[in-house]
Amino acid sequence: MQAAEYVQMAEVQDRHWWFEAKRRTVDALLRRHRVGNGVSSSAGRVLEVGSGTGAMVEVMTRRGRMFAADAYLPALRLLREHRPTAADVVPVAANLLSLPFAEASFSLVGCFDVLYHQRVGDVGEALAELHRVCEPGGYLAITDSAFPFLRSSHDVATHAARRFRLPDLTAPLESSGFTIEHASYFHTLLFPAAATVRLTKRVLQGSPALGGVGEAGDVNGGAAGGDDVPAHSDLAPVAPWLNAVLLSIYRLETPLTVRFRMPFGVSLLILARRPSA
Repeated sequence: MQAAEYVQMAEVQDRHWWFEAKRRTVDALLRRHRVGNGVSSSAGRVLEVGSGTGAMVEVMTRRGRMFAADAYLPALRLLREHRPTAADVVPVAANLLSLPFAEASFSLVGCFDVLYHQRVGDVGEALAELHRVCEPGGYLAITDSAFPFLRSSHDVATHAARRFRLPDLTAPLESSGFTIEHASYFHTLLFPAAATVRLTKRVLQGSPALGGVGEAGDVNGGAAGGDDVPAHSDLAPVAPWLNAVLLSIYRLETPLTVRFRMPFGVSLLILARRPSA
């Protein structure tokens, strides 16, 4: 992600409907599965990998003492500056593919909109590392970008290498040793509008390649014209009235998302568990 995007994220993440909808949805899913309510051998230690500027701090700290791992040090500094509730969070400079923690260190691991990134060279290796640090009986919560055809200038600005369909992650999660507790798309009710905007951008601006990765994940794929696409994300302040209207949609969507497998959406949501034995 471009450096300016981190600064913008830190400034809007507390109020912006997109972040608040994600917090509500992930929190509702964890509450539904009673994640963080039991006794853990890791003493309630939780880890967020790719914590960025701390948009998910409140959700994670409700489940235990939080370790925030990110390879980009300025993001960890922004987390401290913009999240007053992060005083007890332990920041750790770390790469997802080589986490500096012992095996079975955490009862809950969060990986929120990270696996799409160009720096994640091998998603399977990343999931294996997340499995290693998750304790037996512990959970892994994931959100990420859905459907390759939705790629746009937003993906260029955020250094995206890929977008996922659910099987693109559920299958390798199971191969890594996790069991799937719940898997669904979300941002479903806004999907038609989002898809229209993204596809219109592709018509007007060209079709960006995601880090050289094509629609099916082929490193030799990717559509032409990506180099000419302006690199700016969709993240921007929203008028308070519109922010409230958009957020109100999730009063209906969030309960559905955490109970059922929604058929499509701009993002995906997965809760996986490392078996106890």
